[in-house]
Amino acid sequence: MPFQLVTYELTASSGSVAHSTLGLSEQVLLQPRGRAIRQELVVNVSGDVNAYSWLAVLGEHALTTRQSWSRGAVSEVGQPVAPGSILTAFYFTAPAFWDDDLALYLGLSDPTFVVLALPVSTNERAFVLSHGWTQFENLLAAASQDLTDPLRGEVDGVHCSPASRHERAPCG
Repeated sequence: MPFQLVTYELTASSGSVAHSTLGLSEQVLLQPRGRAIRQELVVNVSGDVNAYSWLAVLGEHALTTRQSWSRGAVSEVGQPVAPGSILTAFYFTAPAFWDDDLALYLGLSDPTFVVLALPVSTNERAFVLSHGWTQFENLLAAASQDLTDPLRGEVDGVHCSPASRHERAPCG
C-alpha cells in the first residue's frame, strides 16, 4: 500500500479513536471540477472496529481513480462496518470533531485537505443523494446519536419522501 494507516488516541473519557491515512497526500488527486489537491482521510470511531480496512479501501479507490473524496460525496462499502451495524457506506465531510485548522494544510505546492469519512446507513446515503449534503449536515448537527458509534441507529430526520412532514418514508 503506498500510504500508511495510523491511530490517534483521543481523550480517555470520549472512548473514541481517530484513524487516518498518512502519505496519501503524496499523490495529487483531482476534485470533481478538476482542481489538483492532496488529501488525507480520517475516521473517528468508538469501539473495536477494523477502521484500517475501511481507510485502505477508500484510500486505494482515490489513488486508483485519481479522484479526491469531496465534501458531500458518498461511497458504498456493501458490508456493515461492524458486526450488527446498519452502517454500510461512508459520507465525506470536513472534520468537525476538531479545530478548523485540521481541515486544510497549505504547506505544499497543492493544498492538502483532511476529510472525515463518516460511516452512514444505506438510507442516510440515499438521503444525501436525493436531498443534498447541506440538508444532511443539518441533520448531523442536530443528531442525538453518537456519530462515532458504529452500532448507532440512523440520524433522526432521515427520510427521502417529499410527501408530508409527519410521514417518514424510507429512502431508496
